[in-house]
Amino acid sequence: MHKVVALVVCLLAGCGAREEKDARVTFRAEDGAEVNLADADGKVSYEVTGKQKVPKEAAVLHAEAREEGSAGRYESAIQLLERAAKLAPDWAYPVYDLAYTYVLQDDLRVALAKYRQVDAMESEGFFITKTAIWTLEREESGALPVGTYSAYLALELAAEDEKKQLVTALLEKAPTYPPAIKDLALITADPGEKMNLIDRALALNPDAETYGILMLNRAMLRNTQNRTDEARAILQGLLDRTNTIGTRTLAQEVLETM
Repeated sequence: MHKVVALVVCLLAGCGAREEKDARVTFRAEDGAEVNLADADGKVSYEVTGKQKVPKEAAVLHAEAREEGSAGRYESAIQLLERAAKLAPDWAYPVYDLAYTYVLQDDLRVALAKYRQVDAMESEGFFITKTAIWTLEREESGALPVGTYSAYLALELAAEDEKKQLVTALLEKAPTYPPAIKDLALITADPGEKMNLIDRALALNPDAETYGILMLNRAMLRNTQNRTDEARAILQGLLDRTNTIGTRTLAQEVLETM
């Protein structure tokens, strides 16, 4: 029998890489330990990293900024991140964290502008920048309730036993929000219900990063159902057509386990 593995999006480590040929994927089990995907079972997080060189001073400032942000000292964090971004103008990470910090301050207009800057720097994906832009643009237009993205980010820090309650609450406010439906699918144990949720989210034309995670998990479910040819076709489609490095790299890794 095939094991059921659910790939969840990486939020905590570098998921963008400027050169795809330099990209490296690290898979981690729920306890944080590094695992081989072929040996994994249950939920697996991942990191996609590249070999970009960053000036030491910029890296130090960025680390200090994250500490300030974690302590709730957002103005100090912003100043440090801006200094880091000036020292490393091609490094998207400080700009991404600036956007995140502005979300925490409920300054969504500036946050959206910063996320768009990150997307211009890393057009093939960096963390969940494309999800952020997709969501905040719809909050701005009124298609989604204001606060949807802030509520979605709160899921990152939620304990596992709280996540379903928070996702359900978010979907009560924004029932057509694909990233939340995706997260509900990932924590749903029943394969049939999981597939229905994946298909429901896909039908809502999600952002590229959410689409990639949905299709990767769809492929792995098909593989557990002994529909390996269909699973391989899904993964090959992601390799041929997706516009995100993370999805392409993961599709190749998963394909090699089948």
